[in-house]
Amino acid sequence: MKKLITTGKLFLIVSLFVSIPFNGKAQVPDASPDVMLQGFYWNSHGETRWWDLNNQAQEISYFFDMVWLPPSAAGEGGNWANMGYHPYCWADQNSSWGSKDELKTLISSLRAGGCKAIADVIINYRSGNGWVDFPADEYGWPYVTYQFNYSHICKDDEAAAAGYPTGPNYDYNWNVYGDKWGGYAAARDLDHSQEYVRSAVKEYLWFLKNEIGYEGWRYDLVKGYNPWYTKEYNETLGNYFSVGEYYQSNYDDLKAWVDGTHRTSTVFDFCFKQAIYDWNGGSNYSLLAWTDPTTGKRRPAGLVHSPEMRKYAVTFIDNHDTASPHENPWEYTGNITRANAIMLAAPGIPCVF
Repeated sequence: MKKLITTGKLFLIVSLFVSIPFNGKAQVPDASPDVMLQGFYWNSHGETRWWDLNNQAQEISYFFDMVWLPPSAAGEGGNWANMGYHPYCWADQNSSWGSKDELKTLISSLRAGGCKAIADVIINYRSGNGWVDFPADEYGWPYVTYQFNYSHICKDDEAAAAGYPTGPNYDYNWNVYGDKWGGYAAARDLDHSQEYVRSAVKEYLWFLKNEIGYEGWRYDLVKGYNPWYTKEYNETLGNYFSVGEYYQSNYDDLKAWVDGTHRTSTVFDFCFKQAIYDWNGGSNYSLLAWTDPTTGKRRPAGLVHSPEMRKYAVTFIDNHDTASPHENPWEYTGNITRANAIMLAAPGIPCVF
């Protein structure tokens, strides 16, 4: 474990966290002590471009085991402040965060200090030159070129409603009502049930791993495709780590997604986030714990509540979506040092924002 924990050991006198073991995660050995840093926030281009982070790589590596980087594929529109969450071309790794070469230099600098780079991959949907016109992903030798077209778009996508042709299959959970579940209105939903689409995704991830140097994935908006495919991607790539963004503060839903991946991935613990938000740094620490109905014991709220599931949980206080200046109905406004201390003392894989 890095110096963040070992030299500044956090002794938190809160009884509900006493004697709780710190467990590991899927894709790495059990009992992993890793701590992750989210290395950006919304519109942080003035502070977290590749060369900015490279200048801090030694310090970051000293304190953290992994750093989650912003999306590095070229984004739709291509302006200097593009966050990258509407990927235009996976093969093009020159983005608003910097050039491909600068990115590779950053990842090499982090790796030299023992820190692994985690890629933010958006594979649920894709942007292009219009409704159904996508650029080819030409990675160069020895990689295979893939070219999406209208047939790879889900049948219930907005393109169909606009009169454009789409593929034969509905989106995953297309008929389940819920926020950002299945369809994504601002880009074209990719049909992961098609082997061609999954092969294109795997080629993209191979390229990120072997050419760019990433060692794990943060899967964006995993509600949009069957969790079984996350298992397929992880087992094919053999990556060190993966975490899914299943945007839902419901324990059963988070557990069901992890189980759906056959426990080959961790997931962000939005239940833990909800408990932190409800507590908001106040004096009522009971908001941070759930009671086990079987044993009566008090354990930290969230997926980390379960001894069985806590090793699949990535805990966090805020992220680029929940904090200002982006969407912040969920932003924690209490004492951030205290909140981070609680997170670092709890089970799970902590992700410092």
